[in-house]
Amino acid sequence: MDCRQIEKELKKILKPKRWRHTIGVEYTSVCLAMRYGEDLEKAALAGVLHDCAKYLSGEELLAICRENHLPVSEAEERSPFLLHGRVGAFFAREKYGISDEDILGAITWHTTGRPGMTLLEKIVFTADYIEPGRNEAPDLDRLRQLSFTDLDKAVVEILKQTLDYLTETGKEIDPQTELTYNSYKNNL
Repeated sequence: MDCRQIEKELKKILKPKRWRHTIGVEYTSVCLAMRYGEDLEKAALAGVLHDCAKYLSGEELLAICRENHLPVSEAEERSPFLLHGRVGAFFAREKYGISDEDILGAITWHTTGRPGMTLLEKIVFTADYIEPGRNEAPDLDRLRQLSFTDLDKAVVEILKQTLDYLTETGKEIDPQTELTYNSYKNNL
């Protein structure tokens, strides 16, 4: 299935706000791919599919993981919405015919990141945070500019802002996010 066909399918199942975000991430991923020399089609596919399982409830995400033997961490068990990336990658493979591991990895890790992310994973992770429809993050204009000048520094800043937000709001922090932050912070 090509990107345009996938867009048509997703537009039918995603709520309008999620759909606008999805298109924003798709186009921002392509823009970052142009800047950093990543494959544009891969960036578009990963961007458009990154939230393809976001419409499911936590219980549904857990059930899909159990039924299909997808791994679930303790943090994901407690906060199953974190599984939408993993389930999204499963859907990308099973429903949309995506077999490219780069694309599947970018979908899987777009929320928490991981140490040693590929360029495409960093692009989709960043695009999810900075796409034009987002406006909640602090100092977003500077972060958008940084994303196009130093992607690794942007990844560190996004991870730091995410951890700060989770701490300030008393929400659970996925250890994967902390691991990713420490890995990238120490490598800069």
